Amino acid sequence: RLLPFLGIYQYHGLVGIVTEWMNNGSLHSLIHEHQLYPELPFPLLIRILSDVAEGLHHLHSLEPALCHCSLKPSNVLLDVQYRAKVGAPTFSPLTFGILCWESLSRRKPFEGQTTLLDVLRGICSSLRPGLSEKFIPSNLPERNRLLHLIALCWHQEADYRP
Repeated sequence: RLLPFLGIYQYHGLVGIVTEWMNNGSLHSLIHEHQLYPELPFPLLIRILSDVAEGLHHLHSLEPALCHCSLKPSNVLLDVQYRAKVGAPTFSPLTFGILCWESLSRRKPFEGQTTLLDVLRGICSSLRPGLSEKFIPSNLPERNRLLHLIALCWHQEADYRP
């Protein structure tokens, strides 16, 4: 569930990473391009999130453990069968709980916050996206269990996070 690095290239002073080609782009496109994907089957979203959790579990079980530090939908890439692989990090203040929320709500978290600094201050002050039916549909199977998992993943106290 991790995107393998196949090589490195340099072009005009820029360095890039060569990876496996992922035919179906990113999770970001899947959840935010509503015209291309008007409906997303719940089992597909859960399978993708499970793939991400599996990739993170692998990183965290290494000695020493590796922390991705930038889990967000644009870093989750989808192969031809919509199996997810976690890609290379770029800076983002999001966690697996936020990724789960964004996938289920199909909204961008912290919309209306004007700067990254505002978001970071809010997160430090326990700001979290809403869990109401306005954001997470009431007809999702196991909705209450998912909301509980999301809340644990973004808990202010790291010791409570799974």
